[in-house]
Amino acid sequence: MKKLLGLVVCAFLCSVSANAQMTKEGKVYKINTETLCNTKGYKGTTPLVVSIEGNKITDIEVPRNQEGPKYMKMVNEGLITKYIGMKIKDAETGNIDAVTGATFTSKAVIDNVKAAVKYFKENK
Repeated sequence: MKKLLGLVVCAFLCSVSANAQMTKEGKVYKINTETLCNTKGYKGTTPLVVSIEGNKITDIEVPRNQEGPKYMKMVNEGLITKYIGMKIKDAETGNIDAVTGATFTSKAVIDNVKAAVKYFKENK
């Protein structure tokens, strides 16, 4: 009985983690890029949670990371806000300029958004 229960729990955990990158809340898909993108910012990876509704990015959340607050503020104000309302095809293929003074962090954010959009398109 214990072995059967262990197998059931293991199967459940495997099925939950298989799509832990994307969840759906109503009409909004939320893609967590923590395991989708390895691009490092200045001090480490910079995962995002990208929300997509229809064919547009509706929100980007920045979980706690190793980047300095000064750089993340610059990237949030100068880069992330540009993505809100953007069509996913433009986010995936468009040329978005990095924020001066936060180039590594900008590159990581751009790559994370592209990874989220790619994952969304392949798995929705």
